[in-house]
Amino acid sequence: MKLSEAAREAQRQYVNEWRRKNPDKLKQYRVNYWERKAAELNSGESIEAKIQRLHDEGFSLREIAAKVGTNHVKVSRILKV
Repeated sequence: MKLSEAAREAQRQYVNEWRRKNPDKLKQYRVNYWERKAAELNSGESIEAKIQRLHDEGFSLREIAAKVGTNHVKVSRILKV
């Protein structure tokens, strides 16, 4: 499904405004993202593979999220695929 041009423009304006108002959150998001990527590259195991392995070992969604450095909703989404 594709957004209309007006909807895309409204979304762009909202995102730009949010970024302007929340520079610290944006900076922390970027730091977290690249820390996870570096850990993934160093371990040789993708985040998705690590989540699946921990799930197979019997850890809860929240325990997995804490170990991987994400939230339990993302863990749940990855496991549903």
